Amino acid sequence: MGWGVHECLPSEAALAGGVCEECFRRAVRRINRDAHGNPWLTDRQLDSVWTTVSGSGWEADLRYALAGNFEVAAMLRAGLPARALPGWRAGLPETVRLVDWEDASLEGNDFRGVLRTGSGEGAADLAGPDLVLFVNGLPWVVATYEPGAHGVMGYLIDRIRNCAGSGAVQPTPAYLRFGQLLVAMDAEDARLGTVTSEPEDFATWRTVRPATDEQVCSELGCTEPRTLRPWENLVAGALRPRHLLDLVLNCVSEEQERGLPTKFIIRYPQFRAAHRVAEVLTERLRGATEAGWEADNRAGIVWHFADSERDRTMGLMVRRLRAHPLLSGHKVVVITNRAGRARELARRLSSWRESARVPASARQAAQLLAVDTPDLVVMTIQKLNAMGALAERWSGFDSALAEQGGHGLAPLLNSSHQIVVLVDDARRVSRQYVSLLAALPNAALLGFVGSPVQRAAQRAVTGLFGHYVDIYTANDAISDGVVSPLVCETPDVGTHLAEKELRRADQVGGEPSGATTTQESVRVYSRRREFLERPEVIEAKAAHMLNRWAVGAMRDGHGAQVVVASRLAAIRYRAALLKARDRLIAELDGMDPTLVYDPEFHKYATEDEKRLLELRKFRHVLGSIDVAALFSSNRYDPSEWRRWTAPWRQQANVMSFRRGIADVVRRRQPDPSWEADPHGFAPEGAHGGSRDDGVAPQVAFMVVCSRILSADSSPEGQMFFLDRRVTADELQQIMRLRKQPWPGRAGRPVVSYVDAGSAVPQALDGYDSDHLEEVLGAPETPGSLLMKDSGRASSEALWRLHGRIRGFLRARGINPSLSSEPYREDLLAELADPLVHVEFAELAREFLATLNSVMPGFESQQYQEIAGWLGVVLFLAWRRHAYDFRYLMPRSCGAIVDDLIEQRMEQARTRQGIPPTKVTAPDFLEKVMAQGDPRSRVAYLTVALQLHIGSWLGTEPMRHARFAERLEKITGRTDDGAGRIADLLISLIHDVLAVERGYLDDASELDPSMEQLVYRLLKAAVEETGQVPHLSDDAVRQATRDVVKDIARLVRPSHFLVLATVRNRARRELRQLLEARLALDWEATAPLAARLMELAVESREELLGRGEERSPRGVGHRNLALVRMSSPGDTNAP
Repeated sequence: MGWGVHECLPSEAALAGGVCEECFRRAVRRINRDAHGNPWLTDRQLDSVWTTVSGSGWEADLRYALAGNFEVAAMLRAGLPARALPGWRAGLPETVRLVDWEDASLEGNDFRGVLRTGSGEGAADLAGPDLVLFVNGLPWVVATYEPGAHGVMGYLIDRIRNCAGSGAVQPTPAYLRFGQLLVAMDAEDARLGTVTSEPEDFATWRTVRPATDEQVCSELGCTEPRTLRPWENLVAGALRPRHLLDLVLNCVSEEQERGLPTKFIIRYPQFRAAHRVAEVLTERLRGATEAGWEADNRAGIVWHFADSERDRTMGLMVRRLRAHPLLSGHKVVVITNRAGRARELARRLSSWRESARVPASARQAAQLLAVDTPDLVVMTIQKLNAMGALAERWSGFDSALAEQGGHGLAPLLNSSHQIVVLVDDARRVSRQYVSLLAALPNAALLGFVGSPVQRAAQRAVTGLFGHYVDIYTANDAISDGVVSPLVCETPDVGTHLAEKELRRADQVGGEPSGATTTQESVRVYSRRREFLERPEVIEAKAAHMLNRWAVGAMRDGHGAQVVVASRLAAIRYRAALLKARDRLIAELDGMDPTLVYDPEFHKYATEDEKRLLELRKFRHVLGSIDVAALFSSNRYDPSEWRRWTAPWRQQANVMSFRRGIADVVRRRQPDPSWEADPHGFAPEGAHGGSRDDGVAPQVAFMVVCSRILSADSSPEGQMFFLDRRVTADELQQIMRLRKQPWPGRAGRPVVSYVDAGSAVPQALDGYDSDHLEEVLGAPETPGSLLMKDSGRASSEALWRLHGRIRGFLRARGINPSLSSEPYREDLLAELADPLVHVEFAELAREFLATLNSVMPGFESQQYQEIAGWLGVVLFLAWRRHAYDFRYLMPRSCGAIVDDLIEQRMEQARTRQGIPPTKVTAPDFLEKVMAQGDPRSRVAYLTVALQLHIGSWLGTEPMRHARFAERLEKITGRTDDGAGRIADLLISLIHDVLAVERGYLDDASELDPSMEQLVYRLLKAAVEETGQVPHLSDDAVRQATRDVVKDIARLVRPSHFLVLATVRNRARRELRQLLEARLALDWEATAPLAARLMELAVESREELLGRGEERSPRGVGHRNLALVRMSSPGDTNAP
C-alpha cells in the first residue's frame, strides 16, 4: 500500500519507542518548498523545528507526554510559524509544514514501518507492540495483533494501552506523545482507538472505503474476490497511507470527558457515510453546473440505527466538506427540533475545530442564513415558522423577496447552491420544512434517522430528502456491540392479579371489558392505567422488584430504573419500594440466630433461608439505599409532589443515582460477633450493622414516568423494570444503555410486567415490512432481533459458551469435566503458554459473566459445577504462570459467581496449598514439595525465582544476570522430566539465597529503602572496575551515606523532573562526587552516575522527605512554619 521498511533505527529501538530524527528532517525539508519549488529550510532552521516538535521534559513526566500529544496533533495539522525560525526572511513561506496532507503520489511524506520478529505466529512476548508505523520519522500508529488467536481482543487492547495509553502505569513516553492511532487485531476482530481511549472506546472497523473490496483482494494476490478478514479490513481501510492522513487530519475529535481532555476516533459507519455524502454533494454540484444551476435538493438520508453517535457523524461531515477542494465553500446549516438539542449540537460540533453559531431569535437566524459564507449555523426548525410572521415587514431585503414569504412561509433568504442542510431528526416531515425550502430553495437537504420511519410518513420523508445514502442496520449495531438486544423476563405478578380482578368482576356481573376471562382479556386488562395505578398491584410488583434486584444487581453495585404508567404510579411505587425494603430488612433481622451463626447451615437450610442468609451479608446496603421519583411538574400537582418536580432536587437525585451503590457494597459489613453474648444468643437487633446516621442515603431505584434516563444520567449495568408499554424509541434507548463492548454476551434481563414480548411487534406494527428488513438488516421477524426471551436467550448463550470451552479443552486432549485434579493439572500445564492462557481466560470470564447475569435462574443449575472449577483453574493459573501479569489477575465476574467459586476453592482447600510468592518465606519449600504433580512444583518455583531475581537486577545487574541465565537454561531443558527440573530449580534457589545472604550482612546497618540499593550499586562498581581493591566495606558504607545525601540535595530543584538540563547538570556534579569519594576513573563514573540518576528520578519524593527529616533549617521546617502560621479553620493549609 506504499509503506516501506524502517532501516534508520534498529528494530528493537524502534519498537521500544524510538523516534527517527533523520527521517523527520529529510521529510520536512522535502515537503517545504519556496515559490520556485526548491527546499528552503536550512540545517539550523531544521534544528529549531525538531526542538519544538520533540519537546522536553516528557520523557521523565508522563503528564507532559500526554499533554504533548494534543500539542503535537495541532502542530501536525497546522504546521509551525516560520517567522520564529532563525534566518527567516520576507518572501519565504509563512508556515513550516510537518505533513503534506495532499500527498496523493506518496512522494512527499515518509511512510515506514517496523514489525516485531515472530509477530502473528503465537509469539509469547506479552509486552510491547507488534507493529509501529512511522510517518516522517514520528510513530503515528502503534499496533498489537495475533491473527491466529481467537477471542483475545480484551488482552490485546490492554496490552496496547499499557505501552501507549494514557491509563497505563508506565507507558512508552514517545508513543504517548506522538501516537495518533492505537490498533488491536486478532482472528475475529480488529479495533481502533487513540491514546486516551478506554477499552470500551476501541471501535470495530469494517470498511475499506474509499478503496474497494476488489482492489484489496487484488493487492492480497487473490485470484477471485472473497470476504475480507476483520484485520484485513482495518489495515486496508484505516492504515493505507492516504486513508491514514485523512483519519488523523479529519476524523479525530478532541473533547472533554469527565473533565479530562480526550481524543475520539470516529467509527467506520460514520467514516463511510461521510465519504458517500461527499460523493453525492460533489456529483450534485457538478450536475448543477452542467444543468445551468438546476439541481435536486434531495441529498439523501443517513440511517444509522439507534443514532450511532449522530453528533460525531455531523462533525465529521463538516470536516470532510472543509477538506474537500470543491465543497469547502459550502455553508452548513444544522436543523433540530429542540433548543436544548441545538445548544448541545453546537457544543459537540465545536470539538471538530468548527465554530458553530446558534441564533437567539428568528431575525438573527434569517440574517445568518442570508450571508453567503462557508460557516456553520445550528438552529431550531421553529425559527423558520417565526420568519413567516416577519416576511411582510422584512427590512433586510427588497419588497420582491419579502412578498415571496407570505402565507406563513419564510422569505427567500439565500438562493446559493453551496448550502447543505443537515436535519437532526428527519422522521417527521411537517409544514415547517416547506418554510425551509422557501428560505433556501437550492440547498441540499440531508436527513439523519436513527429508527424506522412510520409507513404514513415514509413517502413524505423520501420525497423531501431522497433515498438512503448510507445504512447502518440494527444487525450491524448489535454485531459491533453498539447496542444489545433486550433480554426480557416476564413474571406473572401483574397477570395473576389481573386475572383475580376479572374473576371477581365476573362473579358480581360487572365485567370490565365486555369479554370473557381469557388469556387475551387478562393481558389487555393488565395494561390498563387504572389497574397499573392500584396500590395493592404496585405493592405486589414492588416486592418482586426489590427481591429480584437484591439477588442480582445489588450485589454487583448496580441500580435500577422503574418505568411506570403515570405520575401517581411513580409516587406510589416509591412508597411501595421503601416499604418492601423495610419488610426485607425486618425479615433479615428476625432470622433465627442458631441458623445465622451455624457454619453448617447449608446442609439443612431451605432454599428461601439460604437466599436470606446470602442477602444478610448486604444488610448494610439495604439500609443505605433510597428510592427517588422523576417526572415533570403540573400546575395542579399536590404540594407534597414538589420535592420530586423541583429542578434542583431532580438534579441531586440523578447525580446520586448515577454514582451508583458500588461504594456502599464495598463498605465493610460490621462484625456482629462483637455484639453477641459469648454465653448465649445474639442480642436483639444485632443484625450486622445498618446505615450510619451521618451517611446520606444513596439512590438505588429511580422511578420514571415519561422520560427514561440517558447514559449521561444513569449508571452502567443497571436493571430495568417496565410496568407499562414502551415505544420503539424507548426500546432503542434501553438497548443503547445496555450495550456490550464485546458482542455476544448475554446481559442482565429487562423485567417487564406488561408482556413486553408483544411490545416490539406492536411498536413496529406501523412500519412497512420491506423498510424494516432494509434498515434492521433482519429478513426474519424484527422482534426476534431486538428482543429475546430471558430463558431462551440465557440457555442459548450458556450452551454456546459452554460448547466453546469444551471444544477448547478437547482440542488439547483434556477431559472437559475438570472435576478430577489430574484433569485440572493437565489444563494448568497447557496454560503455561501465555497466549493459550489469555485465550482461555477470556473464554472462561465470558462464560462466568453470562452465568452470573442469569443466576439463580433454572437455566444456570447445570453449569454451576463447571463454573466453580473454571474459577479455581483461573486462580491457580495466575499464581503459577502469570503472577506479575496484571491482565490475568483474578477479577470479579459477578457477586453470585464469585461466591460460587469461593465455595469451590474452600472445598478443594486451594488457597491453603499454594506456596508463598517469596522464596525466603519459611514454608515456601515445604508447600512446594507438597504439590502432588511435579509440573506444579516447577511452575511455582519458576515464578518465585523470576520475581526474586528480577527484584535484584537493578542493583546487581552483572551478578544476577548470571542467575537469570541459569534459570532460563534450566526451564529450557525440555528433554528432562518435570521432577528433575524441579530439583535443579531448588538447587538454584539455595545458590541465590547463599549469595544474597552475604550481601545483606554487609549492608545490614544501612537504610533498606534507599541506602542499601545505592550500596549495592557502589559495591558492584568498585568490584567490576578493580581500580581500588584496598577500599573496605566500611568505606563503601560511609560513601553510600554521603552519596545518598548528595543525591537528595541534587533532586531538590522544582524543575528536576521537567528540564533535562537540570538533570544533566546534576549528573555531571554526581560524577565529580563519585570520582572524589570512591577514587574511580572519570570514565568509570558515567554508567554508575546514569543508574543513580534513574534511581533518583524514581525515588525523588522519598529523597525529598529524607532531606526534610534531616535538615534542621531546610524545607521541612519552612513547611512546618507555614502550618503554624495558618489559622485553625483554614482547610487549605498544608
